[in-house]
Amino acid sequence: MPVQGDQATIGKGLFIKGEISGTESLYIDGKVDGSVNLPGNRVTVGRNGQVAASITAREIGCWARWRGNMTATDRVDIRAEGSLSGDVSGGAHQH
Repeated sequence: MPVQGDQATIGKGLFIKGEISGTESLYIDGKVDGSVNLPGNRVTVGRNGQVAASITAREIGCWARWRGNMTATDRVDIRAEGSLSGDVSGGAHQH
């Protein structure tokens, strides 16, 4: 999925535990356990992603398994192949 501007990637062979914050968009195809705080950017969980985290971002897209809370100021997009166990707040929701 193309994203405008800078984007960091957590590849499918990586596991991150802790807090992620910054000023870039983030594509997660690996495992993340903790929190992601990118309020002005987009967070995308790819097909291989496994997330157990609370995420705050401008836009959130999910194509995989997600356990945690989502807070988006603009838009949340959970695709048919994605699943969420948690709360969604803010923005427009699209499934």
